[in-house]
Amino acid sequence: MNLNLQLKQQKVLQLPARDRLKKLMASRMGRYLTRSWFDYTTLWWLTKFYLPLSRSWAAAALSEGSIGHFKSELSLTGPIRGIEKIINQVATFQSEYRAIQRRWEYNFFDVHEKTHTIDQEDLIQSELMRRKISHQFMVEGRKLFSSFWLKYKIPAVRFMIPDQTRMDAKYGSFLTRPQEAYQLPDEFPIVQESSRVNSFYGKEYWLRFSSSLGETAWAHVFEPENADANTPTFIYSHGLFVELELLDLSDEPEIECVQQGIRVIRLESLGHGRRRVEGWYGGETFLAKLPMSALDFLTTQVREIATLINWVRNKGTCRLAVGGTSLGALVSQMVVAQSKYWPEKLKPDILYLSAGCLDTISLIHRSSLSRKLNISDIMLAKKWTTETLSRYKILMEPTEPLPLGNQNIIMILGEYDTVTPYSIALKQVKDWNIPEENLFIRKHGHFTLPLSLSSNNAPIKFLADKLKQ
Repeated sequence: MNLNLQLKQQKVLQLPARDRLKKLMASRMGRYLTRSWFDYTTLWWLTKFYLPLSRSWAAAALSEGSIGHFKSELSLTGPIRGIEKIINQVATFQSEYRAIQRRWEYNFFDVHEKTHTIDQEDLIQSELMRRKISHQFMVEGRKLFSSFWLKYKIPAVRFMIPDQTRMDAKYGSFLTRPQEAYQLPDEFPIVQESSRVNSFYGKEYWLRFSSSLGETAWAHVFEPENADANTPTFIYSHGLFVELELLDLSDEPEIECVQQGIRVIRLESLGHGRRRVEGWYGGETFLAKLPMSALDFLTTQVREIATLINWVRNKGTCRLAVGGTSLGALVSQMVVAQSKYWPEKLKPDILYLSAGCLDTISLIHRSSLSRKLNISDIMLAKKWTTETLSRYKILMEPTEPLPLGNQNIIMILGEYDTVTPYSIALKQVKDWNIPEENLFIRKHGHFTLPLSLSSNNAPIKFLADKLKQ
């Protein structure tokens, strides 16, 4: 049966919660998924299976049915049995995804801006369809390469590490005036709001605005039913490779803040989801073009979060938190560090860091993800040593005490985390003198730590309570 017809036959009065993960974690199986074996297994699966699959999928999506183009993207030669059918199927999935995304934008933004109305049920069906079709493109499209991965040695990342000359040309002038690398525009871009749709949480809608790189930035807003201009707000940034906006699975546990009376705004990170660069999978460009990509990411996303803070504070004088998980934590701490130079209304009240780590240079050398992908040696071939990288440390990390009382910093750490190593993060806790009640240390690794929040959300509740003070 046609998917659109199936959805039409189901009368849905509100968007359901994407809570498959929460239900799984509440089951007997969930107890086994938060043990250390799952972290080791997930790291292997990610680097040896999922990322090579993703690299193949991204090449197929770019080739749009051309076998020659596909083989060129992956540096393959000779005949490849069955590949024509696979890349044609990916092209079909992609075409359906683009069509449904255009229709979704028309329903949620274009109709809304023309002051016409669209029925709530039609909006809900449009969003459910978007979830299904984007999930099909992202997940089913990758699955097509499962056997292909067994036959060909596809790299996990297509590295294009820039040399120091390129890095110096773009960022060298900021080394003596680092705050200018993050300088905000004289005028913030206009933030467009979509139509609102009834949801399990209350209301959901989307924001879009022009990024400083010239493309469109997207954010998903979750609001409690009684939200107003002064509702406390949490701006959340997700981790590397995380694209839950396009998957019909689960939302991050942090979205549960909405049930505590908090507005949550989830920013789609640069190079992920709708912002994926053609020819690359979500998050790949961040690793592929280090260290320049790290600064591109940080400087761009700090400005985007500032744009969202400005949008929120123009509506009311609410308390506001910024935060995120892993890579999202890294950018959130830079937002707070840079807010020292911003007007009072742009300053966050609370910083929330989950599985984060301040020392970006150490991550390149000591992260288990970096070691699995051989990133340190690949960068060394371009003369990026600890010493040459350290020149740019002043642009990548807070170098002064944060303009925020330590009682307003919340940290969640995994004692067995090797991706953003616990030992490095613990030093950050001591340097910042984080109060004991603001620190949540769990016996988990990098991947099981977020999972644990689905079954024990004490840090999320603590954040919500502080926002409502």
